[in-house]
Amino acid sequence: MATTLDTCDDLIAQLDTNGSEGHSLEERKESGWNKRKEYESDNIFNQYICLHSSSPVGGLALELWWDILEIVDDPRALIATGCTCKTLRDVVREIITKRTYRSGTGPTTAIHRSCGVTLRKLGDLLSDPTGGYFFSEAWIKGAELPLWMLRYDTKSPRLRTMTIGNGRLLLPPQMRCAFSRLKSVTTLHLMSIHFSTFSDFARTVCALPNLDTLRLFSVTVEDSRSYSLEGVYFARDLHLKNLEIWDCTFGELHPIWNLLTAPSLSDSLEHIHAQSYARNPERALQQLYIPPAALLSASLGRLKQVLLEPRGLSCSSEAVCDRVLGLLSHSPAGRIAAIEIDYACDHSPPWLTTWVALIATLDNVVMVADFTALRTISVYLETKYPFDVDTLRVVIDSQPHSPQWTEKFTMARMVFANYGDNNILPYSEQISEKTKASVEARPGGIALSIRFGPLNCLPYRATIVYTRRPGS
Repeated sequence: MATTLDTCDDLIAQLDTNGSEGHSLEERKESGWNKRKEYESDNIFNQYICLHSSSPVGGLALELWWDILEIVDDPRALIATGCTCKTLRDVVREIITKRTYRSGTGPTTAIHRSCGVTLRKLGDLLSDPTGGYFFSEAWIKGAELPLWMLRYDTKSPRLRTMTIGNGRLLLPPQMRCAFSRLKSVTTLHLMSIHFSTFSDFARTVCALPNLDTLRLFSVTVEDSRSYSLEGVYFARDLHLKNLEIWDCTFGELHPIWNLLTAPSLSDSLEHIHAQSYARNPERALQQLYIPPAALLSASLGRLKQVLLEPRGLSCSSEAVCDRVLGLLSHSPAGRIAAIEIDYACDHSPPWLTTWVALIATLDNVVMVADFTALRTISVYLETKYPFDVDTLRVVIDSQPHSPQWTEKFTMARMVFANYGDNNILPYSEQISEKTKASVEARPGGIALSIRFGPLNCLPYRATIVYTRRPGS
């Protein structure tokens, strides 16, 4: 039965020109059936444009079919109806489309837009006869989550992304049980959410059985008490692949880090992304801090990249080099196989002196710390306005390095490029080939990426790659 329904669903999503009865809406237009009448249904969310003609389906006027199908509360029946002929297929497709892309009136901040979340009102769900069966994304206020879960059809295979925001979140056992039925959800955003205890936080995250990506934005946990999740029954199926932490001030002893002790993360977690929009350098460092002990844990054996983005700092700030120094000093040096520094500047002229100073900072840190696994260092420059390539090349070539640096590293590549107005992703948007090779060649190796400056893709680029000398 499931196979048949899935096939019907595909037929609604794609035009099927063979073997169907009746006439499509386009065919009726060509036949002169293009006289339309607008009517309003009792549902305040729906307005449809219908045709004045006798219906080719069962003798009923098309308006009556609209009225009937609008109130169908069984999504399977609605899908099956759409498989009967082209006319009903078009009607069902439009009903599903209106429900799927119905947008709410929630906050539209930059963080919501960057998450790609389609904002929805609780009213969208309450007014949907199918209980949100066709939703693929949902934005829910924390206080409305119990009512949302009570109304939502948890058997739907379509919901992929959930965003829960604004307020205190506490899921009692019955609610967590309902949460665990959301097997299609792979991405969870928690935004401006407050948890009373670490247990509340961990149980909420672990309740979703197929969670792949967890994004925390301004999340707080009140109680400092915590415990390891190793061997805890409710955490055994947590298989996160991506963990993103935005504007959360978690100290070294913060209870939230015990989430990384979930046993199955050793087979899944590959990327940790921390981002801060704080303008204060010290606060930015606090929001990007990840305890080295957590990253050195054997439970994170598959971790490949730690991405840190102090986006709130001005690219002209003297604190840029200090933040790099602080972030590198707090990193698990023994696991770092590659370092990437991406410095973006939209000033005219670009602050090239800061970028050159970053290279000197790398020299100081790498030689002091025990980066025994380090194989590749990549430094990127992205600017909005052009810079003098010859001058920059001379400055880089004449950059003094310590004897220890010269003994261990050599410049493997220096590339300058102008991409004009082409919308090309930054070099560090993905781990470069050399970086990737360095990480894969070192069991347990991590690529540490640090990005400064605006998020916009800037057209003028410079890349310098240093590699470790053989035998050093």
